[in-house]
Amino acid sequence: MAKITSLAELTDVASDDLLVVVDKSDTSMADSGTDKKVKKSSLAKSLLDFFYPVGTIYETTSGNLDTVDKMNTHFGGTWEVYGSGRVLVGKSADTEFDTIGKTGGAKTHTLTEAEMPSHNHAIKSQSGNYPSTDFTDKGFERSGTSNYELNNTTNIANAGGGQAHNNIQPYIVVYRYRRTA
Repeated sequence: MAKITSLAELTDVASDDLLVVVDKSDTSMADSGTDKKVKKSSLAKSLLDFFYPVGTIYETTSGNLDTVDKMNTHFGGTWEVYGSGRVLVGKSADTEFDTIGKTGGAKTHTLTEAEMPSHNHAIKSQSGNYPSTDFTDKGFERSGTSNYELNNTTNIANAGGGQAHNNIQPYIVVYRYRRTA
């Protein structure tokens, strides 16, 4: 086993080497302080737990960290792919966002009648007189008022296909993981 007295420069440490760690909780101000001996692996785990505690979400665009196995090897701990195809939203008092891990929303949505903007469709209605020629020889009598009126209620042909519309906000894709252990 190698003996390391100081780490003033970057040094390779084997997994079975012992490292001296000063206990910051010692407030006695004694000249010698209190020391603990730890193995490299427990020091690495302590640092991992400090910087990336269980529940931490890590996002990256690095192809070197594009799988769970690569995350586990690089950082240690256990990682899982998290929130695939979803964006993150901060917790708030809003009912939709008040519980950690809650999901919602949809990629597409078909509007209901209540969701459509209030609108109307105009239709022309017509009225008028027959031509001014004399139709008496054909059995028609001309009067001074309209002989026909089209003031009916008419159904207008439907428009639109009723298909779902895109409901996706602008996005950028990353690798996203959550530490589970």
